[in-house]
Amino acid sequence: FFNIFTLNLPLKELPPSVRFCFGTSDTVDAGNSAGSVNVWRWTKSPVTPLLADSTIQKIIPPDSGQYVVRKTDNFGCQIRDTIMVYVNAQVPVSAGPDRTICFNDPPININATGTTAAIDSFQWRQIPITPTSPVISNSATLTVSPAALTQYQVTGFITYGGITCSYVDTMEVKVNPLPVI
Repeated sequence: FFNIFTLNLPLKELPPSVRFCFGTSDTVDAGNSAGSVNVWRWTKSPVTPLLADSTIQKIIPPDSGQYVVRKTDNFGCQIRDTIMVYVNAQVPVSAGPDRTICFNDPPININATGTTAAIDSFQWRQIPITPTSPVISNSATLTVSPAALTQYQVTGFITYGGITCSYVDTMEVKVNPLPVI
């Protein structure tokens, strides 16, 4: 005899793999197969961190690894589904050290770098950042001559595995007044 209840099991719904940026809140959705699943049990290999059993269908992957979901339908039948999750490392961008200049000094160069990796591209903005703040440079080097204390933010971008990730760092240029003679 065949177990007719196994025909109600959900079909495989997870893609073979996904890639996310470090610190994102993307989710992996195991699906509900037209409402037939009532329990999702998640595990991850390696097993740390432990994932709580849950009846919800989404999970936020904290790091790379193979995620496994065991789905149980309304009849108690189970199927296992897996997905390999890759999380890109945090983009190691540095805006460089804070600097001090004197009022009316010639322009200085601020150099952004990748602290442990090559950065694909940069975007410099002056702080405070607003939705309309323009990008003042797309180069690793920003030439500035502020008249007063000014802070700058650099965003570094790296594309790996078809996913572009970014991270920001800030620095400031302090401007000392000229001495009174």
